[in-house]
Amino acid sequence: MHSTTNSLSPPVTEALTTGIGLKRSCLLSVFALVALTLLAYGPNLIKAEKVWDDEALLANPLLIDPAGIVKIWLHPRSNLFEEHYWPVTYTVGWLLGMTGA
Repeated sequence: MHSTTNSLSPPVTEALTTGIGLKRSCLLSVFALVALTLLAYGPNLIKAEKVWDDEALLANPLLIDPAGIVKIWLHPRSNLFEEHYWPVTYTVGWLLGMTGA
């Protein structure tokens, strides 16, 4: 006679319990990381002050020139105000400059 019950075998039950424990542990770790990050950076997020190199980035004429995006990506040496080549950073700055932000 074949019995149909809703109970799971012990290995399956253990696997499900361990999986739930791992999910809970992972969520706790993510929460702790976010909480520590907000604790560390929270005061600066509230004040929104510039950091030490913002002036060098914001004073760059390529960021307010409509053709600056082309120069940023295709002519990196045209950036005379910065010795580093950070095209993604400059692209964000250019987008902000074009929107007046």
